[in-house]
Amino acid sequence: FYNAQSFIPESYKSNLIYILVYRVFNIASSYAIFHADLQILKSKFLKNGFSSVLFDLTVCKFLDRQYTPEEQITTVKRMRVTMVLPYLGPLSVFIKRRLTKLVNKFYPLVDFKIIYRRGRTIGSLLAYKDKPPLKCSSSTAYKIECESCGSSATHVGKTTNTTHERPHGTNGHLHPPTKSTAPP
Repeated sequence: FYNAQSFIPESYKSNLIYILVYRVFNIASSYAIFHADLQILKSKFLKNGFSSVLFDLTVCKFLDRQYTPEEQITTVKRMRVTMVLPYLGPLSVFIKRRLTKLVNKFYPLVDFKIIYRRGRTIGSLLAYKDKPPLKCSSSTAYKIECESCGSSATHVGKTTNTTHERPHGTNGHLHPPTKSTAPP
């Protein structure tokens, strides 16, 4: 569960309660079991810092929707408009209320929704891994001019080793002589 002090919109917190009450309602086979499970659920939310009022209001909202018939007579299909905004705390809630109120006032046939997206995090600002240097990459194509064969001779190929190992490895004539391999 979320903690009540989590930096998320209040609607996420109430929706979490609503979803869990919905699950308990559908799983419980009797009202006595439903009531007992609600008490357990409420105690868990209270331990996570949620207010008793928020829990009770959300349960009432759920039960009202279950037992109150909806009377909706629509003759025109409403157009759905969704806006994605970054979550900025209480300012986001204020902006959502104002925008929803204005859209509903001037465009009553628009079903207007605002979805919050997560803003930048420290992890998104930092590179996850350093990129290895080009000479350490493997499975690369190469073109090397051979000093011992002359300037007109070039070697073109693909290596499974790293790019650095291919011309300097012991398996080709491009290997430069070292103290241990130099002729006496």
